[in-house]
Amino acid sequence: MPKFAVYYIPEVDKANSKYFKFYHLGSSILGYDVRAGDPVPMPSELRAKLGEFDPAWQTYAQSYGFHLTIGDAIDFNFGDLHQIEAELLAILNCFASSEKFKLEQSSDFVPDWGAPIVLRYDPNEHLRALHALVVSRINTIGTGSRLLRRYLEHPNQYINEPHKASRILKFYSPRILGDFYPHFTLLNPYTGTNRTALVRALKQVFDKFTKFTVNSICLLVQYSAEKNWIIYKEFKRNTLGKWSGISKGT
Repeated sequence: MPKFAVYYIPEVDKANSKYFKFYHLGSSILGYDVRAGDPVPMPSELRAKLGEFDPAWQTYAQSYGFHLTIGDAIDFNFGDLHQIEAELLAILNCFASSEKFKLEQSSDFVPDWGAPIVLRYDPNEHLRALHALVVSRINTIGTGSRLLRRYLEHPNQYINEPHKASRILKFYSPRILGDFYPHFTLLNPYTGTNRTALVRALKQVFDKFTKFTVNSICLLVQYSAEKNWIIYKEFKRNTLGKWSGISKGT
């Protein structure tokens, strides 16, 4: 069954070198460029900075590409794709041109979340509002998710957090609303023996990338579990503040 997701993927316009460098650094660690749809080798200089590295650590994150989730991966009927696209565009155009979506590096920049190694950013109020609208208006066009299936197999996992069970049943994800912690996943699963050293190296590599304005929003599709995610449409604001979509893949 196909899946859709709503992500922020840093722009690659060379005129804005910060975004360009950030995207290519993240993509080279993952080993996949979702914008180009191509594998990416890790530069030897970056490999040396990271120290110990195992390609197996890219297993779960690579197919998604370097991104920050606004709306989780959701199963859907392919015939509903145009409805999803239209709803996302309508939501984006509800924000005034002055209401920018912004990210700022979190004080807990590389949190200890176990197997995943991520870069965490804090959203401003407008980006948090966009997330809530995507969850409430777009997730519900879908038919389910991996997270829903996992919950139905083991419903007791949220016995002490019933609100998360309610979120999954209604919106197909527990990682929403008050538990929306925007981040870019670099490695998953990390199974190395020196996480402290790797985190230190990653902080040095990424410490200059402290703030971003989110100037585009991507609607992605995964046609089957065996395939990488692709950008179906990218939405950008024009000089008048109106959003429109640019088709990327089919």
